Amino acid sequence: MLRSKTVLAFCFFLVCIAWGCGGGTASTKTTNTSGGGNSGGGGNPPPPNGDVVITSLSPTSVGAGSPDLTLTITGSNLDLVHSGSHSTNTVAVWSGLPATPLTTKVVSGSQLTAVVPAALMAKPVTAQIFIQKWYFADDSPFATSNSLAFTVTTSNPSVVPAAETLGVHGSRQFVATGFDSDSGVNWSVEEGSAGGRIISDGNYTAPANTGTFHVIATSASDSSRSATALVTVSNAGFDPPA
Repeated sequence: MLRSKTVLAFCFFLVCIAWGCGGGTASTKTTNTSGGGNSGGGGNPPPPNGDVVITSLSPTSVGAGSPDLTLTITGSNLDLVHSGSHSTNTVAVWSGLPATPLTTKVVSGSQLTAVVPAALMAKPVTAQIFIQKWYFADDSPFATSNSLAFTVTTSNPSVVPAAETLGVHGSRQFVATGFDSDSGVNWSVEEGSAGGRIISDGNYTAPANTGTFHVIATSASDSSRSATALVTVSNAGFDPPA
């Protein structure tokens, strides 16, 4: 009888070892693979950086002073969503100090569009464009693409109109374009007072004599940047109203 009780006790001891007796629960952990995270509530690990790739920008450059621009971005996996939820925010980012998020629309897995505001293109600059994928509950993006360069080039300065025919004492408003928006321009007439008179806002008055003259706009911050308009003063040209 004693021998039978000893054998039973030993068998029970082995079962306890196998099933984790002493804590009241099994030692085996269960992982939830349905997309809702593990049993500890931590959520699935996010997709690694580099899943989103951009291969081209269109256009790749514009002249300084351009208006708002819709940029077309192509690549792969651009419609990537967070692995645990479809609540994914896709943002194209313009690098700079600070970096600027652009209004972005996902068109397909290979294309999206982003609006670059005119304020970012006011002056010549080279920026990097890249894509970030955000999940609303995270403090950092769960995926980030490579970056491509976008260049805001120096515009060629010009005077509008580039040529004009006036009568003696005729007048014309000239406009300077392609200069830095915050530098301003200085106006002059190459021939001096014999070629007419121009004031600071670009308003020109022809002289009493006929001839060909040159109205010049020069950047106030960089004298090497200038543009010229040709003025022909003739008796057949436009005369100001009496």
